[in-house]
Amino acid sequence: MSNEIEGVKVMVAQFVTFLETMSVPLLFAIVTFTEDSQGCYVSLNEFSSFQDTLAFVGSIKLCQPPDQPLVSANGEDGDENQKAALHRLIDLDPLPTVGFLITDALPHLGANNMQGTTARKELSWLQNRGVDSDTARDFFRVLGLVKEHFQNLLVMNCVIYNHVPGNNVYGSVAQETGGMLMIPRSRTADVLAEGMLQVVKTVLNQLEGVSSEEVTELAGFDLFDLSGLSHRQTEADPAGLMSLGDNSTIFQIAMERTTEVCGRKWSKRAVGMSEPADQLEFVWQAARYIVLRGDPTIPVETTDADLASLLALHERITSKLKPEIRGHFSFGEADIEHLAELAASARLASAVESPTTSVISLETVGDALADDADWEDWLATVMRILMGFPMKLQLPLDRNGAPDFADAWSAVSLALGCDKMSSADFLRMLGDNPTAVGPTDREEHNAFLLTAEPKDSLALLIFKVASGTQVLNYITGILMGAKGFLPNLHCGITSSSLVRLVHSESALTEFQWGQAEQLVHTLRLVHRCPAKSLAHKLKHEGLANPADPLSKLVAVAVRLAPGTDQQKSVLQLVLHEWVAIMLQKHYGKQTPENDEKYIDSLMQYIPLEALLPGSEREIQPTSELHVLELEEKAIVEKLATSWEEACLQRLHHGVPGSDIPPHCVMARFEQAANRMLRLLMPNEGAGAVEVSTVWPQWQVGVLQAILLRYRGARYKCLGPVDGTLSELGWERVEVPSLGALVVERMQQAAAKKLQSYRQERLAHATECLLSAAAAAVVSAGSEDGVVEVLQGMYMETSGVHVLQTRPGQLPIGPVARVVDVVGRLDRSNVPHILERLGDKPLKQEVLRGLVLGGWTTLPPQALRSSSVVWNACAAYPDMLEVLMSASKCARTSGCNRHGHSAELNYPGPCGWRLEYQEQRLVNVPLKPLVKTYLTQMQRFTEMSKRARSMCGVSEKADEVEAVLRDYQDANRLGHAQGRVEAILGCELSAVE
Repeated sequence: MSNEIEGVKVMVAQFVTFLETMSVPLLFAIVTFTEDSQGCYVSLNEFSSFQDTLAFVGSIKLCQPPDQPLVSANGEDGDENQKAALHRLIDLDPLPTVGFLITDALPHLGANNMQGTTARKELSWLQNRGVDSDTARDFFRVLGLVKEHFQNLLVMNCVIYNHVPGNNVYGSVAQETGGMLMIPRSRTADVLAEGMLQVVKTVLNQLEGVSSEEVTELAGFDLFDLSGLSHRQTEADPAGLMSLGDNSTIFQIAMERTTEVCGRKWSKRAVGMSEPADQLEFVWQAARYIVLRGDPTIPVETTDADLASLLALHERITSKLKPEIRGHFSFGEADIEHLAELAASARLASAVESPTTSVISLETVGDALADDADWEDWLATVMRILMGFPMKLQLPLDRNGAPDFADAWSAVSLALGCDKMSSADFLRMLGDNPTAVGPTDREEHNAFLLTAEPKDSLALLIFKVASGTQVLNYITGILMGAKGFLPNLHCGITSSSLVRLVHSESALTEFQWGQAEQLVHTLRLVHRCPAKSLAHKLKHEGLANPADPLSKLVAVAVRLAPGTDQQKSVLQLVLHEWVAIMLQKHYGKQTPENDEKYIDSLMQYIPLEALLPGSEREIQPTSELHVLELEEKAIVEKLATSWEEACLQRLHHGVPGSDIPPHCVMARFEQAANRMLRLLMPNEGAGAVEVSTVWPQWQVGVLQAILLRYRGARYKCLGPVDGTLSELGWERVEVPSLGALVVERMQQAAAKKLQSYRQERLAHATECLLSAAAAAVVSAGSEDGVVEVLQGMYMETSGVHVLQTRPGQLPIGPVARVVDVVGRLDRSNVPHILERLGDKPLKQEVLRGLVLGGWTTLPPQALRSSSVVWNACAAYPDMLEVLMSASKCARTSGCNRHGHSAELNYPGPCGWRLEYQEQRLVNVPLKPLVKTYLTQMQRFTEMSKRARSMCGVSEKADEVEAVLRDYQDANRLGHAQGRVEAILGCELSAVE
């Protein structure tokens, strides 16, 4: 893979130059994978700096894991650990991701073909990461876990350097993720770099709306038509057929899919403001009409022309609107007619009170409402009319590390200023600076929150007009430094500010309550319904989306009619999500450190002794089960009758006289929810509205949310809606009972202790079996007798039973059951049995049955490196020959993946010959690692010859032979040579 690694290096260097011109930095994640008989090595490194990426890639070396530089792992010339590499991707955040899998070999395939050392190392690696055995053995099940994690936001392009029948595996990977199967026509580094760069360039150009030339040939790659492949969930599923396809067609299809995936989060950025000058003029004309119509000193006839002009302008704008923009210009002709009625009402109110009741009276903005105004005047006028508060806002970061204005629902309002001013005044305060200091609070503010004025009837009308166009979000963006129109930007930061206020730890002042009420009023006054899809699901389906931020949920709840049953049902849903969001943030992502903190918190508020009295007593693991090892149903039945009340008491009030305080999330949630309900629900004279009014069992709901830990635990993702990636579908899943949940968590908390019990039982079972097997072998008189007695050996803790008592599901061979653990012996335990026999002589037939007999499915080759077995069989050359021949290939036609056959067997690391090397390279010409291994075999053979020539017939000869016999892998030359040199007392390299 040296050329491929160089290709990646060249590609990253080109990326740096290219992305400087595009101004769209990417996040890089690089996964390296290799393996040997000692381990499975997979590294994941993430970078946001391209220079850091370049430096890391430049340091990558062949066969050397980046995080273990002292290891030399060459993959052992066979299938590779791609399952482990794929599973490592789960450690990435599930963002839109374009990946390239670069390899020249197949993964370890075959659910029952895990005999190879490297395959078993990968299996163990996956199991240590929590993957069950069946899934870890199946390549496509592991791929399914990765797809589920990314929720269809991963596109994997497979770059394969060998034309082999097994390439349909990688074809299926590409098909399942919407990528391509790319076969390079050469192994040149530049070819790989240019091809991968072309893919990313095309995607970025499409995301930025830049047209790119049609690709007729993808830089030296053959692309495959994957439409004939079957959908595979397991390796057992039929693969289907694939064939070489038309490069241009396949590339364009793949790029459309990739752009759709990568553009999902950023699709809102493509929504531009249609006819911005006309929309600004429309709001300006509406303001002019409202002010003139609302002023009792202006004759009514004078304003008729303004109304006609406003209607004509509305017709002109709507005729030009693109389909995707129409929903953002929601102010219709009926709204204009209603506007005229409201303006007339305001005129009457002004006549009764005073003509200057409104902050936007004709006297204050009349100079900007002149007939000869242009679009700059329109913008200035609207900004003078729209009022609000300066604020300090923290937006989430986008893929470039810059503020993500399109994700305003996730914004965090850090502080809301106390100075009410116009947006034009705030813009003047900013000047060319990123922040402005508030006149009264003297705090720095980087954004401005436009609000509706509850007591200013004319200002309310103009705000409503602006909110029915794209102007409100447009001006909000200008005041935050955003470019262009961004949907829901104003509602997002308004709702975020409201959430921030009600979440304040200190008591709200009268002024802050006034601000909160004004924010509620502002959200209710917005003309266009924000988050329409979520509002429909909450109101009509009773379903939330676990990916929706709290501010989005609150924005929907605020706009519901107060005091209705629908409001109460939606508020209960929102409160469910609210507490789940708070708890998920409190306990953090799933990491070993956070998991430990979570378990410690559980044990504080849900102690085991309160659940299962007497469960703390010590048990005898080899004779009884711990209560948490019983079936779930049995444990639930043993739970204390009042455990829920005891836990709720601890959560709500803590433990008086101890260092266990009330759970911080429960207290903060109750306070914030009560404040929000006071704002949203009318007080009918029955006292303050509290969370129990809407959600009577809210404390039990908090306990359930704590036990679930993650908000998404109550949902199942149904995939893209209507076959697109614009929206994902979700459905609620049935949540286990509180008893079942608490049992699961207690088992998780006691996992280490329960595991130690199982290990103790397994060790006890193995010890009993070894003693029984040693005694049985001594008493057996023949090879068949040894096989028969070992095959039928079945033990309970009470003693040995005959074969007929063995449960049918247990495998052949010595088996012992200790409580709930089943232990067994196989061929690898033969050395331990021989060690227990010590100096007791064994007949050759008995030894043959033990070492070579069919009492276990593990072949005799497992014993070939055991010095104990070799010493025991030293007097029987025929048995030694069988041990060595057990590893030989028996194929009479063709060869295996290593290039071996019945005519060309592996001679061991000491058996290199030129004829052997030439024939093996003919059998597998496309595997460069084979050539590397043959070179290592030649060195190992030369080392063994030098060692044998030095020791001759001395006493050291047997020791040297024993050392050489221990090694069947030429890659362990350094280790073997070190042991030989220690015996000889000199360096072999110095001997000619």
